[in-house]
Formats: sequence, C-alpha cells, structure tokens
Amino acid sequence: ERNNNPKMWEEYADNYSGYCIEFDFSRGIRADLLEDAGEVAALKSILPVFYMDKKPNFDSYKYQLRQYQDTFYENKDDYWEPELSAELKLYSLMKNSHYASEQEWRVTVYGESSGPLWFPFVSAIYLGKDISQENKSRLLEIAEKINASVYQQIVMPNGFTYECVKSLKPRDIKWSGTIHISNRDI
Repeated sequence: ERNNNPKMWEEYADNYSGYCIEFDFSRGIRADLLEDAGEVAALKSILPVFYMDKKPNFDSYKYQLRQYQDTFYENKDDYWEPELSAELKLYSLMKNSHYASEQEWRVTVYGESSGPLWFPFVSAIYLGKDISQENKSRLLEIAEKINASVYQQIVMPNGFTYECVKSLKPRDIKWSGTIHISNRDI
C-alpha cells in the first residue's frame, strides 16, 4: 500500500538498491480493450492480505484430489466445487501477523500466454536511493515504453529519512555538471 515503508525497502528491495512499482487499478479492466489489443490476459482480482496470529487449517488433500480430477475428466464442470476454490483463494490471502507492517495486496490475473501477460496497470516506478546506474537506465527505458512516471529516492539532510522526487529522463537533461541539493551531490 505504501512506497515509503523502510522495512520493505530494506528486505525486499535489496537494501534500497531495488525499485518499487505503483499500480493504478482505478480504471478497472474492460474486455473490449483486451479484444482490440489481441491480448489474452486480464485482471481477475485484487484483494488485501489478512494478517492473523494463527492460520486456519487447509485440507490440501481435497485440492490435490481436484487437480487429479482435472487430468481425468474431460468436462471439468462435472465435479466443480466452488467452495473448495473459494477456500483455497481465501487461504492464499492469509499471512502471519508478524508481517502486518507490509500491507500487501494479492493480484490475480487470468488468461493464456506463453510469455509475459498484458498488465496495463503500472503507473509509477520508484527507484531506491542506492540503485545502480545500469538498473536505473533500464527502468527509465521501460517507464518510457509503458508511459509510467519515475521517482528517485533522495536522502534528506537529517540522514534518517528520504523523499521520492520525480526523476528526469537522461535525454531531458540539457546541462553537464553536478546538482547540489541540501549539501549533497547527485
């Protein structure tokens, strides 16, 4: 839910040398856009993770049995169990309360593809304060292709906090030299 969670930047973005992707689902998904683009994947669901002290038991035997039935039955509707499917999905949304500060959401897409799935929801990319120049350049290229904004973390003068500022694309910079912000070279 947040792009400024220090714990997430430390643990999941290689100690501020990675990146964070912002998604915008406010426009939803329209089937006609998929058909027009010849795409085969669409957003199925986006749901928040539930953080609990104890995860309920899940009977994996029933789920495995259903997977075997998929192999043997030609008409899968003959044995469809919506309760089992809902139970599995709910179980996948649960995580130990120790991780509650992560504020995660789970996204499900459906469709068939032998390569990357169409996912037009990326609205911004946040670059860690210690990202390599190589990775930064590659992410700027990607952002340009998908029309996403890019923000760069800048450490504040107190040395303990950072802000994300909109990043300039390399070709937009018309000068050479050093930029000075708060006695810190960029």
